[in-house]
Amino acid sequence: MEIYSYLKDTLKLDEKVLTEAFLHPSYTDQSSIPNYERLEFVGDAVIDLVVAKWLYLNIDEKEGILTKLRSIVVRTDSLAEVGKKLNVAKYIITAQDYHILDSDIEDCVEAMCGAIYVSKGAEEAEKFVIMIFEEKLETIKNQSKTKEGLEKLLEQSVCEQNPINELQEYCQKNKIDMPKFILIEKRGEEHRPEFEIECQVNLGNVIICERAVGEKKKIARKKAAEKVLKKILIKSSE
Repeated sequence: MEIYSYLKDTLKLDEKVLTEAFLHPSYTDQSSIPNYERLEFVGDAVIDLVVAKWLYLNIDEKEGILTKLRSIVVRTDSLAEVGKKLNVAKYIITAQDYHILDSDIEDCVEAMCGAIYVSKGAEEAEKFVIMIFEEKLETIKNQSKTKEGLEKLLEQSVCEQNPINELQEYCQKNKIDMPKFILIEKRGEEHRPEFEIECQVNLGNVIICERAVGEKKKIARKKAAEKVLKKILIKSSE
């Protein structure tokens, strides 16, 4: 699939939104032109929701298992793999001499999904997400039909080591509010920023808060969640 033509000519995305979906922060560093970060934010949520719905409709397993299976689909290396198959790096507009990283490809995939949602609505966005993740989703569906296959998938999700999922599962199991993630500060250059994120979990009698810094919000959230998890484990052992 020639992805840019598909978005422009087949889906007929709004031209402004389409351009924004491929504008890297390094290109817009010295201008007021919006880059793809806002669409990336939307696309991240869209992918999570669409994949969750697909798994619910196609795999008859408990919530905890579905959460782990979703983490396999939406993790960063899966996004990069999809982006490389679609050759999105060819269309990302960056500053001169900037070297495109896998993380930029991941961000652009999310931005494209966000652009479709914003420009064409939830139905078209859902179709697109399922289309680009179809191979991964069908593999998981087929593998999960056997006990051995499901066990291998769950082992794979553990290898992902996503502390956010672990923290959410802890909150669900103990019937407490889901963790909150708050952006404290964004610093550094526009195309190489650092984000400081605070993770909060209300245990009822005490609120546990931890902060972490990362070059992407996702990384900072994971680090902060990991710190909170460790603190909870220490507290529960006292």
